[in-house]
Amino acid sequence: MPRTVRTARILLYIVGGLNALSGLLVLTAAAAVSTGTVTDPELAHRSAPVLYLLACLTLALGSVATVLAARFRSGRNGVRTGAIAIGALLAVHGLINLLAGQIVSGPVVALGAFVILNCRAQDAIAYFRRPTF
Repeated sequence: MPRTVRTARILLYIVGGLNALSGLLVLTAAAAVSTGTVTDPELAHRSAPVLYLLACLTLALGSVATVLAARFRSGRNGVRTGAIAIGALLAVHGLINLLAGQIVSGPVVALGAFVILNCRAQDAIAYFRRPTF
């Protein structure tokens, strides 16, 4: 496995883990909002069903990123395409948050860009187009 492919794989595992962690935090926040035990005034104005939806989407993105990373060793070109799509989704989402004033979204943009660049490298393309037995 080329170095660029290994790097993209590690980054996807990181994305999967961070999304699982943040999904669980949003799920906890949604449960706190629905029961009314929220002390934070910013969170108290949020809708519980919207938070549950956001938590489910975050957990789904994390699981897709983890499954794609696990399929890198035996995967074909579809795995590379899926990893590029996940990277683009991360980069666009991070860029939107960055433009909205959330400075902490800068690393998310960089993470998505690194996944895209590592999966678009020539050795990564050759690796995913190799014949499998």
